[in-house]
Amino acid sequence: MSALNIAIAGFGTIGSGVAHVLEQHSKEPDATINLVGILESDTKGKFARPWFEKRPELFYDNPDKLLADSQVNVIVETIGGSGFSRELITKALKNGKHVVTANKDLIAVHGAELMAVARENGRHLLFEAAVAGAIPVLRLLKDYLQVQDIQGIRAILNGTTNYILSEMECNDLSFETALSQAQELGFAEQDPTNDIKGIDARYKLVILTYLITGQWFAPEQINLEGIDHLELADFEYAERMGRSIKLIANLRLSDQGIQVYVLPLMIEKDDMLAKITGSTNAVTLSGKYADDITL
Repeated sequence: MSALNIAIAGFGTIGSGVAHVLEQHSKEPDATINLVGILESDTKGKFARPWFEKRPELFYDNPDKLLADSQVNVIVETIGGSGFSRELITKALKNGKHVVTANKDLIAVHGAELMAVARENGRHLLFEAAVAGAIPVLRLLKDYLQVQDIQGIRAILNGTTNYILSEMECNDLSFETALSQAQELGFAEQDPTNDIKGIDARYKLVILTYLITGQWFAPEQINLEGIDHLELADFEYAERMGRSIKLIANLRLSDQGIQVYVLPLMIEKDDMLAKITGSTNAVTLSGKYADDITL
């Protein structure tokens, strides 16, 4: 098997984590995946410095030089954002590199454009980690679609909001207290807007909708409501009704068309998604000829 030579663009928490995994893999006897480049201009940073000190030959501070390196055949983009990353991915695909990214914001907004560039250049643009964290939902969806028509999905796609809702329901914490606790534990960013407003979950639903329907929805086309207006009284009412409150990302296919939304909903306690607590994600698939399955 020919070797897969990987370069990492961006070297923060995610990029350095990828490098560590690749380094461990390279120690295996029959290793076929090699780390051959790191795009990072700040070699004195917390994550880059130890690597620069032991393997300075890996580092590039110029993206064009990295993309011109013929030994690199895969770029792993971990920079984030949608400006420089979009340009880098486009150039990488045009330069004959495959690209792997977890940049859900970028894929949700510019996925159609970038996938077109990938097809035109015979390259792969992969984004498995952009949805549902460690759950390999994108790969499973592709396999499932080979044997089953998917009629819809219901999902918890944001760990921060699920943690907050779980704490409000189970421990009677106010929204503000639960959010502060999530930030202290590292589940929530210091600016939690994208999480608590449902924006992060909506980006992920855009990607899932594309995989199932082949259509790219603009994020603004998906009905959205966050969780920041919820109060303990809402959970008390839900409890009396025998229900739990969850931020649900929904896709439903019918003869009338495609229904998509991200909304906080009261769901039955025996619903599999109601049993998902803490910062865990989950996806329930509804097939035409089979019972629902939850990942």
